[in-house]
Amino acid sequence: MNEFYQAFGVSRTHFYEQTKAGLLKVRKAGRTTLVRAEDAKEWLDNLPEGCQ
Repeated sequence: MNEFYQAFGVSRTHFYEQTKAGLLKVRKAGRTTLVRAEDAKEWLDNLPEGCQ
């Protein structure tokens, strides 16, 4: 998960808020939480655009 936080510049709290809201799909492998690259891209693509 640390790689995800760093790659997308989000906090741990924001990550868990997004997963709890169903906006970011995660997978579990035992105690490990994983985010598929496709799911991370979909999450990023669905974020609102910033100020232009």
